[in-house]
Amino acid sequence: MDKFKSYTRAQVEFALLDCHETLRVGGYAVDHPYGKKLWAEIDALRDRSAVLLRRRRDDALAAQDKAQIALDKANLLYIRSLRLKYDRERIKKLEA
Repeated sequence: MDKFKSYTRAQVEFALLDCHETLRVGGYAVDHPYGKKLWAEIDALRDRSAVLLRRRRDDALAAQDKAQIALDKANLLYIRSLRLKYDRERIKKLEA
């Protein structure tokens, strides 16, 4: 269902709990029209939850990639600074 497309993780969790509680309190059978509607909503909410979970994992991986890139850049700068230091020392020895 598209009505859950903009739901946040908290809204999805609340709606799932609400649907299950309504099923329990109402005692709706699976073949009851309102029971079918509630189970359809539960399925749609589970799909939305899966999308949000995937997105959260992707965001976490992207953050790890950014951190790794920053670390690689820092290491490269450090190696370059060591190389410059070594080159300066070699030049001083050659000039002496």
